[in-house]
Formats: sequence, structure tokens, C-alpha cells
Amino acid sequence: MQKKNPVFALMGTISACVVPAIPVMIGCGVIKLVVLLLELTGVFSAGSQTKLLLDCLDSAPFYFLPLLIANASAKHFGCNPMYALAAVSLMLYPDFAAMLEGGDVQFLGIPVLKARYSFGVLQPIALVYALKWIEAGAEKWIPRALKSTFVPAVVILLTGLLGIIAIGPAVTIFSGWLSDGLGYLQMNMPMVAWVLMGFILPPMILTGTHFVFMAIAWEQLGSLGYETGFRVTCFIMTFAITGACLGVFLKSKGKIRENALSHGIAILTTGVSEPALYGTLLPLKTPLLASMLGTAVGAIWQGLHTMHSYVYSTSSIFGVLTFISAEEPMNLPHVLIAAAIGMAAGLAFTLLIYRAPKEQ
Repeated sequence: MQKKNPVFALMGTISACVVPAIPVMIGCGVIKLVVLLLELTGVFSAGSQTKLLLDCLDSAPFYFLPLLIANASAKHFGCNPMYALAAVSLMLYPDFAAMLEGGDVQFLGIPVLKARYSFGVLQPIALVYALKWIEAGAEKWIPRALKSTFVPAVVILLTGLLGIIAIGPAVTIFSGWLSDGLGYLQMNMPMVAWVLMGFILPPMILTGTHFVFMAIAWEQLGSLGYETGFRVTCFIMTFAITGACLGVFLKSKGKIRENALSHGIAILTTGVSEPALYGTLLPLKTPLLASMLGTAVGAIWQGLHTMHSYVYSTSSIFGVLTFISAEEPMNLPHVLIAAAIGMAAGLAFTLLIYRAPKEQ
């Protein structure tokens, strides 16, 4: 049996643990967008208690995201979800967070590094993976008569301590390096960073490797209140793929033409790119390259003008409100310009390099 590439295996694991939480994040994003729209239209005042309560409602799942990820990870790894939730909950416990904020913390002389676990994604995945093996060992070695009492105690104790002493801090440092690396590229080489991201984003979605960057985006939205650009590139890609589908529609006949139209409308209105990528662009090959080039060209404008997203939502045309900011009034116009460039480039490249099959 052929061994799986370890990098792709890791990406597949992250994808499997993150995907179940996406509907919740999208739902919270929709609520936040509605609240934002009502505030912009004057229905809610800035200090309205109703608005503040709704803000709590749409923000709480982001804060407790590690628990959602822990539950999904436990199901993926085949271990007890209740043990996973119990072990990860220590990371979010207010008294524990207060101890870390208060100064140096030690357990039996072992330092507990200061780290923030709310909004985290990678930490609970790594911790639940470790829990899988701890649970298996406890089930194997603890006598049957004592299992119901001591298996949960041993699993929660060892996993919880391992999480705050080793796994949590290590993964937090690693994810911080990724986030800082993206921030460094954006600050020092923004053109290179976003053009490269734009070019590789469609194949990343085809392989599921984009979920690593999505996890970082979730953490940034929770901790910073904004995301540094990945969601902008996703928005540009939506329009570049729509342009590529339009090009296929204009140059094709029959079933290919019908599929291109339906897939183009689908990604533009829902932000879901997989039907267009798998159903139209990948089978025809050159339109996929056109969508990659179109996203990269649109990302040139992103490299010239720093852009952020402020709410997690789908990358559809209806998610445009995610880019509205009173502090950055030009953020939305720049995003729309980049998306328009991406769509025009995706269409132009498709018309230039795509050759419709003779038999359709």
C-alpha cells in the first residue's frame, strides 16, 4: 500500500477537524452581518443593549471555538468526545486564564508557559490526537472493574496537564510563527505574499490545504478583531473563478456550457468554490490555470493596498459587508476593485488559453 505524503496527511487531518465547525462560523458571521447592517441603517445605536447581547451571541462560539474543534477532532480520531471536551475546557477556564495573566505559574516545579487558548484551532486538534493514545493506553492497562472510574480520571488528568504544560504552548508558538510570518510578508513584501497566495489558492482548496490559513484567520478575528488578508484573497478568487466560468460558458456548447453557467452562479452567490473547481475548471485544465492567474492578478491590488476582513462569512457577493470598517473607510472600495480585476483577468485568461472540446 502506498504511503500518504505526511504533509498532505496532516492537512487532511486539519481539514477533517475544522470542516464540521464551518457552518457554525458562517451562521455567526451572518448574525454579525445583520447586526452590522442594522447598526449602519440606524436601527441599533452603538450602545444598544440589544446590539450588545447579539454581539455576545455571535462572538461566543468564536471564543469557545476550541471546544467545537475538540468535539469534531474526537469524532475524527475515534476517541471519547466527552473526555476531549473536559480536557480542552481547562484551557478556557477563567481561573486558569487569570493565573496565567497574574504571573509565573508552575506545576510540580514545571513552568506553565503563558498562552491564550480562546479562539484556538490547532491546539485542540493536537491535544485530542494525544488524548486518543492516552485513552487507548488507559483502556488497555486499567482493570475492567476500575475502568468506569479511573479511565476518565486518568485520561482527563494526563491530557489536561499535557495540554497546558507541553502541547498547548508548543502549538501556540508554532501557530504564532505562521501568523507572524504572514504578517511579516504582508508588511515587507505584500505584493509577493498576496500574488503568491492568490495563484496557489485554487489548488490549495482542491487539496484541502487552505484550512491551515482559515484556522489562522479565525484566531486573528477572535484575538485582533480583524483578519490580515486571507479572506480578501478568497473573495478575489470567487470572482476570478466566476470570470473563468463565464469564459468557458462563452466558448463552449452543450453540457459544458450549462455546467459552467450553473457553477459560476453558484460560487458567486454562495462562495462555495468546490463545484466550480471540481466540476468545470479542473476537468478542462486551462480554465483552472486561468482562475489561478486571475486571482493572482487581482491580488496585485491587494498587495498595493492593505485590506482586512472583520467578520467571518462566505466569500460570496453577499459577504461584501465583511469588509466594511469605520476606521478603514477605503477598505471596502479596495476589495471591490481587487475582485473586479480578478474577475476580468479570470475571464480574459480563459478566453485566451481555453480551447473548447470539439465533441460536447
